[in-house]
Amino acid sequence: MRTRSSRIRQWLRSGWGHWLPPIAWMGLIFLLSSRSHYPNLTPGMPNLQDVLGHITEYGILAYLLGRAMRYSHIKHAHLWTLGVNMLFAASDEWHQYFVPGRHCDPVDWAIDVTATSLVLALIHWRTYRQKSPDPPPAPTEPKSRRTTGAAPR
Repeated sequence: MRTRSSRIRQWLRSGWGHWLPPIAWMGLIFLLSSRSHYPNLTPGMPNLQDVLGHITEYGILAYLLGRAMRYSHIKHAHLWTLGVNMLFAASDEWHQYFVPGRHCDPVDWAIDVTATSLVLALIHWRTYRQKSPDPPPAPTEPKSRRTTGAAPR
């Protein structure tokens, strides 16, 4: 008889277990966007903190969603990840419209989509690089007709 923890571990390793981290991360983003005020960690540059926050949030979400979609064998996982992140970022900005002290900003949405695109491009580049074979070695000496045994004309 299997224990409860081994069943949980098996479920987490299954296809459905890969969906738990992106869903939990979306919940955290929603919770963070419900707050009215944040402490200012960059006093001289308040926009820097906002931009870095958006890049971090949606870069991690892109990674987690992309991983879940790849493990679920969804075709065009990168495009689906981009689309879901775009919709979630738009819904997050719309949600912030109703939070006191927050506002809906299309620039924030553009930053979210840019962060998603950069992370997906890095993942695609890394995956492509791992799949591509090593290039053949360069020839050391140029071959002539005489060394290849070809008959002169």
